[in-house]
Amino acid sequence: MKELIVRYQYVEEKIPLNQERFDVVESLRYLDVNPCCGFSFTPQRKESLTLCLQRNHSVIEIASIAYFKEKTDNRPIIFIHIPKTAGTSFRNAANEIELRTLYDYGENNPETSDIIKNSIYANDRHLLFDYVMTNEIQFLGGHEISDYSAMFNEIGLFCTFFREPIQRVISEYQHVVKHYDYPHSLEIFCTDPAFCNRQTRLVNHLDLESFFFFGLTEDYKASLSLFNTSTGLIFPYIETNLGREKCEDEWSIDTDIIDLIRSHNQEDLLLYEKAKEIFYNRI
Repeated sequence: MKELIVRYQYVEEKIPLNQERFDVVESLRYLDVNPCCGFSFTPQRKESLTLCLQRNHSVIEIASIAYFKEKTDNRPIIFIHIPKTAGTSFRNAANEIELRTLYDYGENNPETSDIIKNSIYANDRHLLFDYVMTNEIQFLGGHEISDYSAMFNEIGLFCTFFREPIQRVISEYQHVVKHYDYPHSLEIFCTDPAFCNRQTRLVNHLDLESFFFFGLTEDYKASLSLFNTSTGLIFPYIETNLGREKCEDEWSIDTDIIDLIRSHNQEDLLLYEKAKEIFYNRI
């Protein structure tokens, strides 16, 4: 391996061995290593980049470096995490590239950040806004945070993922049975108002056109690519918390139950169809 490959969005740069590493030479002295066996470079472009090395005939990615484009102006991303839409994978991608994050998953949830508990759940919202601005928080996520829109209306970049409603309902049912010992049938679950039209209720009053970004679970890779292009970040492709092998996989279910779910999720079905149309126009 004699050069480092630096890949930007549209171009790549090759950096030859240019840094003397006598510590490496000493440890591998029996191999007669050249003292110039390290790399040092300064990025020439204000873009996210990927570092690669070539081994034999393969190019191996070794690291990614994120860069916020000027159009985001380091504004915080407000992620409305709709359950069972690949949101956990998306959140873990934010953690993977070490963004400065905060989470709100309810007052008693251990994943909820302390500042959220001490502000939102202590009726002192200004404390959270000041904290986000002072600490340059980049990513704030949670299930029921659409009402943060009033607080971050001028600076927040709102984003979410939508999923085909029938498949999402079935997936959430499987999730609550497995992880929360939900005792009832799918028929009871899908007619419970608490679990109907969840996507519509969680985005609350936010119009689709007001979202800086939204993706589709069924097209997660393309969604992630669109997000990365829009922000200048490099969120890695991660799949976690899946009920199936792939987030795009569908559940097979009886027709009568599908009809029952459809009848109780008309708002979500309309929302999803509109979201699909906008999404595919954007890509």
